[in-house]
Amino acid sequence: MKKIVFIVCAIVVALSMTSCKPSTPSHAVDAFFEAMKAGDFEQALNYTDMKDQEKALKQIEMMKEIDFKVQDFEILSEKILDDGQNAVVKVRYTATSAFSKKPDENTNDYELVKVDGKWLIHE
Repeated sequence: MKKIVFIVCAIVVALSMTSCKPSTPSHAVDAFFEAMKAGDFEQALNYTDMKDQEKALKQIEMMKEIDFKVQDFEILSEKILDDGQNAVVKVRYTATSAFSKKPDENTNDYELVKVDGKWLIHE
């Protein structure tokens, strides 16, 4: 009986830990790009510290207008700065748009900031 209770408790703890993905800079960038890949620009903005709603809505509309689509991405590196509140994540991604149906490959560094314990891409 003790074994069954222990196993059930271990499963509950494991499930609760996987449902709350730990917030690291790479996880935030990964979630951002997964949302972008799905075409869910509104969800992608949840992983940024963008506070200007009007500017955010304009960016979403622009992305939709140019038919911007992330095809694939890869996180190349993560560096948390000495202050522990800022980080840089390097990402390589391919995307298409109305300007180029052929996938275009880009590599960018994304600056992140820790806000209330969560890593967010800095606008």
